Amino acid sequence: MGNLVGSRQLRRIDCLDHSESGGTFSDVPASLWAQYLIGHLDGGADLVALLATCSACSTAAPALIHACGESLHAFTVSSMRQLAGLCAIPWESEVDFTSEAALLEKGGLQTLRGSRMQHPIYVGTERDKITTASNPPAKGDVFLVSMKMRRGLHSVSLSGWRNPHHGVLALSLDGEMLTPPEGFDWYSDNTEPHTCPPMLVWVERSGVHEWRFETVDTRGLDYWMCLERFQVAAVDSRTGELVARRDSSRKSGSFAAAAVLMLGSVLSFPHRQTRLRPGQMGFWRLEETLR
Repeated sequence: MGNLVGSRQLRRIDCLDHSESGGTFSDVPASLWAQYLIGHLDGGADLVALLATCSACSTAAPALIHACGESLHAFTVSSMRQLAGLCAIPWESEVDFTSEAALLEKGGLQTLRGSRMQHPIYVGTERDKITTASNPPAKGDVFLVSMKMRRGLHSVSLSGWRNPHHGVLALSLDGEMLTPPEGFDWYSDNTEPHTCPPMLVWVERSGVHEWRFETVDTRGLDYWMCLERFQVAAVDSRTGELVARRDSSRKSGSFAAAAVLMLGSVLSFPHRQTRLRPGQMGFWRLEETLR
């Protein structure tokens, strides 16, 4: 009976001995599995697919789980369940300041200093421009947003409205300032939409992180901070592609098979001094059945 992984049924196949190749995957030390495969596995889904399709690979499971935790999340994990929890952290997160319900449901926004956050606030008294903001505003207003993020590079986008009554924002992550020394200035002669210059930030460890929004100054008539959306998305540091978009087209099962083929083409078995090559991999098969 096959193992269900995602939308595919992956049939477990033993990696049998092959006279031409001179070895099986069970001959490969677990440490080498981790070393060669970790850069080609994208978290729990790929690892589950790999272990489900190759019974001889199961001996490497503890080393692979540990390596995935350290490399992908900077966490020491000892079980697939722990790793799955880290891999469940979304690639993208968003704070929608136009919806009070969205802020309350996520429960990640906290006023640290200043007046309470109020909704709805009509930007420039225009009823089609709605936000959640400190009311009344003042210099030094601070609110925090807690967000689960994965280890790696992230793209940060912040949009809202400029206005003659708006202030200057300083944005930091876990105590590290992201904005330039002068901050992001939301002043304008008229009420108009505005998106801050895009930012890139590296997250060292998967888990809960804290964004700090502080109104530090104003060039206008007041200290209003009227934001629309705050979006954070993981980015592939090698290609610049959004990870969520990349993953939507991936096939974990086929990818796991490709990873095993790659491993077979580069690993030499010390006890026989032979090399597995892609053409000698006929004994390793992956059968997929779409549900």
